[in-house]
Amino acid sequence: MKDVIYISIIGLIAVISIYMVMKEKRRANKIAYWDRVTQGANQACLQKWINSVLEKDKSTFCLVYLNLVKFKAINDFYGYERGNELLKLMYDCITEQLKGVEKCSRISADNYIIFMKYETDTILKERLKTIAEVINERFNQQQQDEKYYHLTFGMGVYIMLEPSLGYSVMVDRANIARKNLSRRSHSAVEIAFYNEKDRMQFLREKEIEDQMEAALANGEFEVYLQPKLDLAQNEIEGAEALIRWNSPEKGLIPPAQFVDLFEKNGFIKKIDLFVFETICKYMRKWIDTEVPLLTVSVNLSRLHFMEKNFLDEFDAIRQKYDVPAKYLEFELTERTVFEETELLTDVMYHMREKGYSCSLDDFGSGYSSLNILKELPINVIKLDRGFFIGQYNEQSRIIIRAIINMAKELDMKTVAEGVDTPEQCSFLRESGCTMMQAFLYAKPMPIPNFESMFFQTGKAS
Repeated sequence: MKDVIYISIIGLIAVISIYMVMKEKRRANKIAYWDRVTQGANQACLQKWINSVLEKDKSTFCLVYLNLVKFKAINDFYGYERGNELLKLMYDCITEQLKGVEKCSRISADNYIIFMKYETDTILKERLKTIAEVINERFNQQQQDEKYYHLTFGMGVYIMLEPSLGYSVMVDRANIARKNLSRRSHSAVEIAFYNEKDRMQFLREKEIEDQMEAALANGEFEVYLQPKLDLAQNEIEGAEALIRWNSPEKGLIPPAQFVDLFEKNGFIKKIDLFVFETICKYMRKWIDTEVPLLTVSVNLSRLHFMEKNFLDEFDAIRQKYDVPAKYLEFELTERTVFEETELLTDVMYHMREKGYSCSLDDFGSGYSSLNILKELPINVIKLDRGFFIGQYNEQSRIIIRAIINMAKELDMKTVAEGVDTPEQCSFLRESGCTMMQAFLYAKPMPIPNFESMFFQTGKAS
């Protein structure tokens, strides 16, 4: 009898041990394949799932790399807890819209991978737009604020025509497509499909990104100045500071190859500060050598306005070199001013209080609102170069003349860019345009060249 009891105890212990092992295994599997924020599948789970589906199902699938644009603003405005709630909401909304073997996973922060069947571009786009709309609707239903918060999404799509490439490569390609989005749409979602051209562009950009920090540290970036001609006096009135990259391996790299990328990755903020400090250094030298100062304009990226008190950093540099603020001008694009008007209002008035002037570049390029000129303390309007190329005709001249007259009435100066011919120059002079900045007069040049050409001749006085 004792033996029977002993064997039963041993058997019970074994069963309990097996149960505990299985329970621990299930717990470990849950941890391995579970995302704590969304309470759903993580990337490891998604990868395993995709591999198993592709072994059995020969349908055409795609990977969608979804990113919530400006998620940091959500965390800053609502708090991290509310931000995490949104991330779970996104997962739930996406999952609800999926069918059959389709699956979704949050892979990092506000980035998701969606595994979906692919039929046509149109059908896929409609499904993805629906997902964005559902998330927006559900999120705003939960808000206590009356104001509607417009969530926007960037999505890159890779059609899985080569599953043998492997999961990581296909995710990278979907992400490459997402990174190449224009970011110019005001709709809830922007969608881009991967192509080989995107991959080559991505590789070029990655090469630049790998080099940019070292290039700045090693002095490869140079500041050029392009003079502005006073059309009435026919002498130099000022200049615009422009960035150039002089690579030891590739020579002079045109700004078109790196400025937009620096805008996307945020490095442009360091470049703007570098340009500003370089100009202040030279102005200090000009003051010390009693050279008459000219107003120099420096470009200011919209990214600066995302940071509170960003102007303090610029002003600290100016004070370091003891340069009068009235000789420094911040240049903003029409698009930036149009899209960030509310945010810019206080900043631009703060600039004026400190003595800086502000210019509006690309005026007339497509975003113009006359209310901008009424609401913001703009000192200078730069006519978009598009007025002087292509269909330059009597209609163009009527519009140009009207802008110049309007600027006069508002006590603003006008600068014409892209002027190609002496006839255009004569027209601008007759119309009362203040300045011209164009290759017709002078190309951008290294600062030492600018000094020798204009200061030593006394034309800057």
